[in-house]
Amino acid sequence: MFEKNLVFGEQLFKNAEEAIRFGAAKLFVAGYVTEGYADSVVEREREFPTGLPTVPYGIAIPHTDSRFVKKSGICCMRLKEPLSFRQMGAGEETIEVYFVLLLAISDGAEHMDLLSGLMELFSNEELLEQLERAADEEGIIEILEKTKSGLPL
Repeated sequence: MFEKNLVFGEQLFKNAEEAIRFGAAKLFVAGYVTEGYADSVVEREREFPTGLPTVPYGIAIPHTDSRFVKKSGICCMRLKEPLSFRQMGAGEETIEVYFVLLLAISDGAEHMDLLSGLMELFSNEELLEQLERAADEEGIIEILEKTKSGLPL
């Protein structure tokens, strides 16, 4: 589920949109999404923010509907400096995010299962601390692969 060409550590972006567009470009090159995916995710993030105030590090799970997705996948980015994302369900309130999981979900039926599974997985404080300490992308993948059981991808 977490492929080396879609996991990035120590990324530095000016803002949330730049991070989304970076991940969307990687998903596009890898054949997961269509050209309109990036714009659709950015627009959806404006309407329905995806920042989650997980402890000790905030995460964001931007995504869009399946019509822009060829096959399911996740682009995972660990940020060198936190980015402000608007908090899910909290109006204009923002949180500082250290991990961005950009979702490409091809099956609308699996959308909620994957989203709730990821939210549960990343609510684990110990997991977030391990991801922060991982030396490189391979370390991030190893940690995520060990803990992903129950996710529908």
